[in-house]
Amino acid sequence: MANFLTVKAAIEGQGLAPLKDVFVNEGIVAGQLVRALHTAWPTAFAYYAVSFSEVRDKPSVSTLIKWLKKDLR
Repeated sequence: MANFLTVKAAIEGQGLAPLKDVFVNEGIVAGQLVRALHTAWPTAFAYYAVSFSEVRDKPSVSTLIKWLKKDLR
């Protein structure tokens, strides 16, 4: 249930959603979500930062994404 609510919140523009691909693929295909990280991570350990394209370049979002890339490796 929590994953569903996280995806719904991301679709509604409420922030980034670090989720496994199985939870976001449909939203990405439908154009409701975009990948914030373009790094392919192993599915067993995959997280995605998902946002609307127009907020991806905001300083607060890009700072968070840089931190995630650095600390989640």
